[in-house]
Amino acid sequence: MLITVKKPMFEPERKANNGKKRIATEISTEDPEVDDDPADNKPIPKGTTTAHFSKFMNELLSVMDLDETFKGSYIVMDNASIRKSKPMLRKVESKGYKVMYLPPHSPELNPIEQFWAISL
Repeated sequence: MLITVKKPMFEPERKANNGKKRIATEISTEDPEVDDDPADNKPIPKGTTTAHFSKFMNELLSVMDLDETFKGSYIVMDNASIRKSKPMLRKVESKGYKVMYLPPHSPELNPIEQFWAISL
């Protein structure tokens, strides 16, 4: 059995300052410049989060509470995971409303899907 070892074709990365620790005098004590250019900022996460949905539901429930005829009504939602948090479900039910989820894979029952179908 013949085993050969070849030298790597790439040059390994070298540590800055040859791997030695810097002396305290080499470290800058000045405050770094802060550039407030909005183009350099990290992007804000897109999409709806559970926090967004919770805020929306809290506002919706407070508006629905103003009219007693809504008590006992169903709130119909799709099956997105952000809509299924246990605390939110308990809050909706504690206010006297019921939650009903649409069946999975039922875009014909979801009005927003109908909107997207005709707008594209």
